[in-house]
Amino acid sequence: HLRFTNRISSQTVIRIPEAAQLTIPPGFETLGPVDSQLWVLPASQDPRLLFLGLTTEGLKLSPQVLDLFVRRIEGPAHFCVWQFDGTGGLALTVQSRDGLTERDRLELPIGAHQHHNLGFSAPGLTTVWFQARAQLDGTNAWSAETPILFSVELLPESLPILGSPRLGGPGNLDFFLSGT
Repeated sequence: HLRFTNRISSQTVIRIPEAAQLTIPPGFETLGPVDSQLWVLPASQDPRLLFLGLTTEGLKLSPQVLDLFVRRIEGPAHFCVWQFDGTGGLALTVQSRDGLTERDRLELPIGAHQHHNLGFSAPGLTTVWFQARAQLDGTNAWSAETPILFSVELLPESLPILGSPRLGGPGNLDFFLSGT
């Protein structure tokens, strides 16, 4: 059962749990050094992991593609995006290990829905900055750069909740914290 949710990027942290950790095997060095760790949100469903999709459904643009660029990375991890190419290889679209260029982008057909593998090379908080480009009336139109914060393994399953303040004593406010 899939549940779709829209979130404001500045108010969202995408959690990548320990279950996403893999070891890069021989033949997949484009993702990083063999035997190094990679935390992956997969393009196919895994009930233990977040299943992200990219959609341009409902957009009416010409030409029929939206480019989603990765502009910068802040944090300890390198970031990569890929799909399997049908022959056992990878179609790598983003790889921050070699520096980000105009080639580090996803081409999203208008009116379509896609899934890609997202990989992170290290635990910690990593922010990935995205920017979209589309053609509007023959001119490139750019979105603002948009940050998405990913937490690789760091956040607990349930976050603590800070209750509303109450007057405690003269000049004091009491806050109640519950959770792990």
